[in-house]
Amino acid sequence: LGDRSFTEIHRLRFPYVAGAMANGIATTTLVIEMAKSGFLGFFGAAGLTRPRVEAALDELNTVLGDRYAWGSNLIHSPNEPELETSISDLYIQRGVRRVSASAYMNLTPAIVRYAATGLYQDQKGNIHRKNFVFAKISRPEVARRFMSPPPAEMLSALVAAGRLTPEEARLAQQLPVAEDYIVEADSGGHTDNQALTALFPTIRKLRDELTVTHSYRRPIRLGAAGGLGTPDAIAAAFSLGAAFVLTGSVNQACVE
Repeated sequence: LGDRSFTEIHRLRFPYVAGAMANGIATTTLVIEMAKSGFLGFFGAAGLTRPRVEAALDELNTVLGDRYAWGSNLIHSPNEPELETSISDLYIQRGVRRVSASAYMNLTPAIVRYAATGLYQDQKGNIHRKNFVFAKISRPEVARRFMSPPPAEMLSALVAAGRLTPEEARLAQQLPVAEDYIVEADSGGHTDNQALTALFPTIRKLRDELTVTHSYRRPIRLGAAGGLGTPDAIAAAFSLGAAFVLTGSVNQACVE
């Protein structure tokens, strides 16, 4: 099931993700249990204060560290850009290697800096990431922004501000902002009420188009989310070609 490159890159046993329900509903307990069982969990950091997020990261780093794969949520905050930047900076400082980026309509310096920080090139010319963005999307126009390299002017501004190195900015121009996507259909939360059977093929076609346009050499993986509350629904998502699946509301409805 799913895409083998997904489990290999993120060091997982299963192509199965849970989270990141906001306000800490996706708890550190959920993330820890998922990680120890070979799954991937995202802490629900959206809506929480920075001290609360710091406390969660302290626990996750202590219990899981780099031995397991785990992540946390970064939500687009157009009315509070300072908070978004602060949380993004915190993730970079604390070595959070996976971020679930949600509610984005446009790229922001905060998410671009997170994605580009730590990029490096080996002697064979291969580019390697340290930070992985999981872009949660439900619209093609938003997916296009994340599937394209960051805007050159945004990268230049980050370099001028000392928030990226010139080398990181150069390498970022050769990669999409995100290589893992959570294609979100209608669910128990607030969504765009999209139908997965219509949305997923649309995003896949866009992915294939942009891969050719930008001559990407690395795979862009599409996961499925929204309404996946039963084994049959999970099977249907994989049959559509999902690299992985993500559940949220069904976890919220269960005793951890």
